[in-house]
Amino acid sequence: MGRSNYLFCEMIDRFSNGDTSNDMLTESCIENGNVNSKYNGGDIQGLIDQLDYISGLGATVISITQPVTNQWPDRAVDYGRYHGYWARDFKSIEEHFGDLELYKKFVEEAHKRNIYVIQDIVTNHTGYFLMYKNGRYFLNDQSIPTNKPTQYPFSMNE
Repeated sequence: MGRSNYLFCEMIDRFSNGDTSNDMLTESCIENGNVNSKYNGGDIQGLIDQLDYISGLGATVISITQPVTNQWPDRAVDYGRYHGYWARDFKSIEEHFGDLELYKKFVEEAHKRNIYVIQDIVTNHTGYFLMYKNGRYFLNDQSIPTNKPTQYPFSMNE
C-alpha cells in the first residue's frame, strides 16, 4: 500500500520568511511579522526552504494561496493584501513573495520530493480599486502601487 495523500494548505505570507530582501518596509506596506492586517514576510523561498519539513509531515500535496501581484495597503483601507486575493496582475508574482523563476523552482523542488502543487487562482477577485461613496463609484486614488489593475481587461476600470 502506497503513501496516503495529505493536503497541506498554505498561505504563503504566513508560513516562512526565506528571503528578507523582499520585505518591504514603507509607510503604506509594513512587513513586520506581527500585524494581522499587513504582510508578515512569508515568501516562496520560505516554502522552498521548508519542503523537507513538509515532506516529513507526510504531505503529498501543497495547496497555496495565489502568488499573483496584489494591491498593497493604502490609506483608504488600512488592511493588507497579503492573502493574494486583491490582484492587480494575474500574470506576475507578488514582489513580496519572489518572482516567476523562483516560483518555477518551488514547483520543481516540490516535485523532486513527490509533492504536487495545487495553485489557487481566483479571477473574480481584484484589488480594492473602486470605492463607493454618496451613491457613486470612483477610483481609489490612494491605492498602492497602482490605482487599477495592470492587466487587460481588468485595467479598463475607470
